[in-house]
Amino acid sequence: MSAVYRWITRGVRGVSLDSIKIGGTTYTNLEALQRFADELSETINTGANCPGTTVTRQRQIDRAEREVAGLLGELRQPKSARQQKMPSRSRHHDGSGSAKSQ
Repeated sequence: MSAVYRWITRGVRGVSLDSIKIGGTTYTNLEALQRFADELSETINTGANCPGTTVTRQRQIDRAEREVAGLLGELRQPKSARQQKMPSRSRHHDGSGSAKSQ
């Protein structure tokens, strides 16, 4: 029974179970359960995103996608272009035969 209550109050993947509240009692019926199961199956089979995704979570997803795209963009560049972006360390010799970093 707790699962049915969750389906009514929170839903699953953006699909909620239809119900009616009379007094302090919540009611549903077999037809509502069948519609709920059909809608949920359709959502799962189509791979639709959960419409209940929070704004914060969507921003996190968008940021991660941009970071990945940026990394992939760097990997797709010719090696010489990637090396130009990296800071180079210049070395000079002090005459003693050993190189020193600046």
